[in-house]
Amino acid sequence: MIYSHNLNTRICKMVLCILLMIANAALAQNSRTAATDTDDRTLSAEAQAYKQWYDTWLQKDYLRTTDAAIAYLQQYPDGKYADYLWKWIKNVSGSSLEKRSLSLDALVMALLDAGANVNMPLKDGKTLLMLAAIDGKPEIIRRLLERGADVNAQEETHQWTALTYTIWTGNEKGAEVLLEGGADINLKDKSGRGAFENAIATKNSNIIRLIKRAAGKD
Repeated sequence: MIYSHNLNTRICKMVLCILLMIANAALAQNSRTAATDTDDRTLSAEAQAYKQWYDTWLQKDYLRTTDAAIAYLQQYPDGKYADYLWKWIKNVSGSSLEKRSLSLDALVMALLDAGANVNMPLKDGKTLLMLAAIDGKPEIIRRLLERGADVNAQEETHQWTALTYTIWTGNEKGAEVLLEGGADINLKDKSGRGAFENAIATKNSNIIRLIKRAAGKD
């Protein structure tokens, strides 16, 4: 009985030691996880902005991918991924929607010929004028303005206008047409930026000069 009692005591002690080791290991793991989470939070602002772009890019959502790239560059013009996203925007802006099975020209004309409302909101509140601005189509921009397109319409997510898109995609000719059509350079987006602030952020000297001229500062 004494031997059995001692054996049970030793087993209990061993079990307690094992449980203590498990508890200590779990505590250490939680500490490491907490530290990692803290690091992630430190990086999350810029990393999450880039992740939003990457996620939309994976989904092949052209319009939202463009929005995500511009949103990142607005916040982090000198960020870790800024150079890459600038190159991406320059590569996609001006590439015709013909590569996406239907040209923007044909789309616009088909809608207008069918009597469609030129200011009807499309995906995320974008208008045909914004699509033309994103796609680098000054001639379509002009045609839409002639048909009564609202030059100062703002999309839903960021409150960007067609002019905002021409500024960030470097579409100088498109921006000129919009300014001639009455684009308001003082209209603010959700971040509080107007055309001049966005132009400065792009570091595009031609765009900056154009907006300055429109503001009477050149």
